[in-house]
Amino acid sequence: MFGKSTISDDVVEYHIYHDDIPLTSSSSSSASPNPWELLNTFKTQALQLINPLVKDFIWQRQAFKLDTWDHTDPPTDTPELHASCPHLWGQTAFGDNIEDEWYIVYLLLQITKKFPKATVHIQDGDGQFLLIEAADFIPAWVEPDNSQNRVFLKQGQVHLLSRARTPVEAKRLPTSPSITQGLSVMQDSNFLKSLSPTSILPTKAILKGRLKQFPQQCLQANKHLARVLVPLPVAHVLQSRPELISNIVETFFYRDELDNRAAARMKRFLAHPSTSPDYATVCTQVRFTRCLYAQATQQKFFPPKIFKVPAEWRMTQHPRHEVSLKIARITL
Repeated sequence: MFGKSTISDDVVEYHIYHDDIPLTSSSSSSASPNPWELLNTFKTQALQLINPLVKDFIWQRQAFKLDTWDHTDPPTDTPELHASCPHLWGQTAFGDNIEDEWYIVYLLLQITKKFPKATVHIQDGDGQFLLIEAADFIPAWVEPDNSQNRVFLKQGQVHLLSRARTPVEAKRLPTSPSITQGLSVMQDSNFLKSLSPTSILPTKAILKGRLKQFPQQCLQANKHLARVLVPLPVAHVLQSRPELISNIVETFFYRDELDNRAAARMKRFLAHPSTSPDYATVCTQVRFTRCLYAQATQQKFFPPKIFKVPAEWRMTQHPRHEVSLKIARITL
């Protein structure tokens, strides 16, 4: 692990700072632009860039989001880990699908390409996980105890702040810099260029194994289509809100005994059209991600005794029948 982390194992947290917003209140002046107006404008522009890239995207557990960080009322229990200035931030639980985390890295790189004054700091439960991916490229001096607050995304690149060589540089960039000190260096292009060796890591080489398929192949993997048999109301919901399939699959995959009891009756599944027309079973196409479909198909499932599996289902043993049962068990 590179750097300490207080984040859960399956959560990625990201903070986006703007060069024109002072990192501390003491560094602001009357001539500085209103930070909140600037931040809200920046947020709107960033979302306009990102929204087409996440439209119809199915997230494993939580979606990518950008909120406003109010340093006077920090939204987390560790405000000391972040600069005391207005900025954008988000926290996304990606569950069992690590591809969601790397898609977020891709989105953040796009923001820094479009907005050169944006600087991103990102961590997950492993700390500076980009350094783990860059293990073959980072210099030998980088260790877990000195890597904190040295890795940033800026202008579409991954930056690793180099060690200071002189007392003057060490004053700006100590061995273990704070987040404010690290950001201050990132926002000072002249000082950044003076550091040797260059602080820009070979982003394409580091991330090629992760991001080479983004966004085309990633979006393709996000559209795994399968035909299932589900009650009519479920079909309507999944057609209008396809992203809800992640909630259904996750609920089934992590169900407990209480969930099993609540869902054991399944009275409305395969209801006869003449007696329950509103719950007639229909065949419909549902969009999964590959990860969600694997979860839905690979976990063993034994229908409750009260439920009689149709003879033709037992004969064909088609995967769609089992997936259909699992979806219906959670939604009805």
